[in-house]
Amino acid sequence: MKAAIDSVIDSHRSPAVRSSRSATARRAAGARPTTAEKVEAAIIQDIRQQVYAPGASLREERMSARYGVSRTIIRTVLVRLASEGYVELHPWRGAYITRYSYDELADLLDLHILLMSFVARRAAVRRSPEDLARLDAILGRLQTLCGEQDCSAFHVSRIALLEALMESSSPLDRALRRSAMTTAFYHQHWVADIASGPARQRQLVLYRDLLAALAGRDPCAAAERITAILRETRRAVLAAEKGALG
Repeated sequence: MKAAIDSVIDSHRSPAVRSSRSATARRAAGARPTTAEKVEAAIIQDIRQQVYAPGASLREERMSARYGVSRTIIRTVLVRLASEGYVELHPWRGAYITRYSYDELADLLDLHILLMSFVARRAAVRRSPEDLARLDAILGRLQTLCGEQDCSAFHVSRIALLEALMESSSPLDRALRRSAMTTAFYHQHWVADIASGPARQRQLVLYRDLLAALAGRDPCAAAERITAILRETRRAVLAAEKGALG
């Protein structure tokens, strides 16, 4: 299991799995991630891939067995995840994956659009050639995954693209990551907006336009493209949530 956790860390070194400023600072200094940081990253990845559904109960003994660590480490990680909004802790009842109400979800997605528009504007001005190359590589993966039956890999790569966009912006934007990349965007009916082939193709076109705006250092166009992408996502996610509520 330790090897599996290490694999998750190595393949997803993005802001979404860097849980605290101290952890980020240590890694910047070349320090190896702690066991708790590795487990936290693995749990976040499992949330993204729907291993844990919204509202699911997180039993310490089961998680200890799954990730191959002590319950003490699991307890520490759950407190961290609660501070990030992924988990809710209830006295005497334990930990649960956060589930938002319809109104909360709508507000979070609106905030997500607002902040990502700001990020895109800054990225258009501050991006480097290396940033563009990284974004282009992720876009290539999205193109490859577009026709796959299982859309989970497409979703994970799309999240990686948004995180890479933040990385190319500024330290301030990374500080706002917890608000911009909400847990709702990771695990609350996310399948709805990318389940069909045409929906994925539309998003690919918009992502290409976004990359062109970044390459041309056009902040207004970059903000318009990311807003169009995320508004489509918002409509689909809220429609799915309304259907789930009956």
